[in-house]
Order: sequence, then structure tokens, then C-alpha cells
Amino acid sequence: MPAVTPTSPAPSLEALTAQLTALRPRLDAVSLAIHARPELKFAEFHAQALLSSWLAEAGFSLVLPAGGG
Repeated sequence: MPAVTPTSPAPSLEALTAQLTALRPRLDAVSLAIHARPELKFAEFHAQALLSSWLAEAGFSLVLPAGGG
């Protein structure tokens, strides 16, 4: 996914739709995985691990554990 900077043009609706369509299988898989293993509030370790790994794969810099846990 290309980075958007203050001087770059906004992506077109078609480009955004294509990017979301490409992400849909992963979004569905993560959603189902989180739903399959319910966790109590403030003890969401499985969900945090799934989402953190996805963000790290996408190139985000993370500081873990998040939320003081």
C-alpha cells in the first residue's frame, strides 16, 4: 500500500476499493480468529497478538506489550 503524504494526491475511490478488496480475506480471517477465542476485557492477549503481528508485517513499528500489559 503506497504511503500518503501531505503533498501526495488522495487515492481514488477505485484504488481504495481495490486495496480493501485485497485486504478482505485477511480482515475476515482475523475477525473469525478473534471471535473464536473470546477474551475478557483487559485480558485480550490472543487478539493483541493477532493484530500486532499483522501490523508488524505491514511495516508498522510497535512497542509491546501495549496498554501497559
